[in-house]
Amino acid sequence: MQEEVIPPASPLLSQLVAAYVREDIELPHLKAVTLAQWLLESGRASSRLSQDYFNFAGLKWRSEMAGFAEPVSYLAHDGLCDYCRFASPSAFIRGYWRFMERKPYEGWKNQAIDAASYLGAIIPTYCPDPGYVERVLRLLPEAEQLLAEAAQLS
Repeated sequence: MQEEVIPPASPLLSQLVAAYVREDIELPHLKAVTLAQWLLESGRASSRLSQDYFNFAGLKWRSEMAGFAEPVSYLAHDGLCDYCRFASPSAFIRGYWRFMERKPYEGWKNQAIDAASYLGAIIPTYCPDPGYVERVLRLLPEAEQLLAEAAQLS
């Protein structure tokens, strides 16, 4: 089996990772798995949604996001919808965690022991695709490496 070649991080992805290394979050052991999720969702920060609106997770606009993001109409694979527009990678990080505090995800913190349990708790609501967890977990080593490299530079 041929090993996957990981492309070099784009400047935008490097900005996101550097911001995440600096960001103090409640559950730091989830940084790598959430970064892996963002790598998948944003195509390693190559999607238009990430490049134009710093939305690395495909977060759709919800009223609870006021103060963290602004709504922006965006045509995605599932049609035109309002998505979150963030002011910066740092604003996205804070917004992502606010998004996860919303009622549909209630109780996930009690189950978030590790990467797999975190994904198991949120995925039924976040993305019910049966292959999603596996695709995120495949990106976990890359996310861990990106975070470690950024930590050495800071």
